[in-house]
Amino acid sequence: SATASAVVKLTVDFGGGSICEKTSTFTGIDCPTSGPLPVELVYFKATKIGSAASLKWITLSELNNNYFEVQHSTDGINFVAIGTVDGNGTTNERKDYNFMHQYPASGVNYYRLKQVDYDGKYKYSKIEFLNFDTDNHLKVFPNPTSAFVFISSLPKGSEFTNIRFVY
Repeated sequence: SATASAVVKLTVDFGGGSICEKTSTFTGIDCPTSGPLPVELVYFKATKIGSAASLKWITLSELNNNYFEVQHSTDGINFVAIGTVDGNGTTNERKDYNFMHQYPASGVNYYRLKQVDYDGKYKYSKIEFLNFDTDNHLKVFPNPTSAFVFISSLPKGSEFTNIRFVY
């Protein structure tokens, strides 16, 4: 960190020619100095592969990167660790990472990375989500109807073998 000082002049105009001015000097302001980011994460994506979630991410550089904790949530708020992937310490080379979540919950699944340094400091990635909706039921609407009906949400590859309307 670095120490800085600042001079601030505050001028308040009350209207009608009434002005108040105050000048103050602040010293000993502790300012953190910027340094290289611990990990330059340039890509993080979740994709569905069958009934599993595939998480892939890429870093372009790493500084003291101990590991990535892969976190999961079903509400987007409360995350739990489902695995870890070792980091590459310190490197200026591109590194590709992946993790498979074999048994995601039905419905929406949220994922994020917790990147942890050797000193225990950490940072979260953006959140990715996938929908593993298992509702493969046939939907017929509107109900009741007197003129027409819509049929939707058939599982992929399904075919009608017989439709019978009862009046």
